[in-house]
Amino acid sequence: MSREAYPRIKKLAKAADVMIMGPGLGTAAGSQQLVEKVLLTEKTPLLLDADGLNVMTDLELLTKRETATILTPHPGEMARLLGTDIQNVQKNRLQLTADFAREYQVYLVLKERLPRLDYRKGRFISITRVMMVWLRPVVVMF
Repeated sequence: MSREAYPRIKKLAKAADVMIMGPGLGTAAGSQQLVEKVLLTEKTPLLLDADGLNVMTDLELLTKRETATILTPHPGEMARLLGTDIQNVQKNRLQLTADFAREYQVYLVLKERLPRLDYRKGRFISITRVMMVWLRPVVVMF
């Protein structure tokens, strides 16, 4: 997918409560440009997963968003984002999650084992399943 898809995404985002980018996106250069464009311009809350995370090269773009951004990496994706290895991510899950979420001003769900949802205020909730309702920012645990 490339940046040429942006006008359609922009139109669809107007009617959405949340956007999800990543699964099936692909990792071509056009995908990177598309994710960056959405990060910089769209005001709809955004969940990035899979290739949406894999194409990110400029993490500072996350800090420029005015609305909620949620990242849902597995340990391999998290290791790439941090420039470390999976073993370090697994060993230091809680600290790395908290540090990353605070630095880049995102909500972060690190998958596997017991995921941790980091709020910007530094509170953690151990969860096994998450459902987010965007009409009001709520986390329902079950």
